[in-house]
Amino acid sequence: LGIGLCLLQRTTGLVTLPIESYYVNAVPVLLDPVAIVLLNAGTLLVCVAALVLPSALVSRIAPARAIRFE
Repeated sequence: LGIGLCLLQRTTGLVTLPIESYYVNAVPVLLDPVAIVLLNAGTLLVCVAALVLPSALVSRIAPARAIRFE
């Protein structure tokens, strides 16, 4: 969604600025492909870690021991 909005702003200049206050008439947008790829890869790694680590901890518990009441 964010990349799409940035591309829309970059091609159309949808969001404008008052020329008397700024040196440009539209909000400039810079899309760095390396930053986008690194951000997506980092997000993927954090999500995978958030899924795998708890399941690895739970898999060490024996089911019979977990449901036994003391």
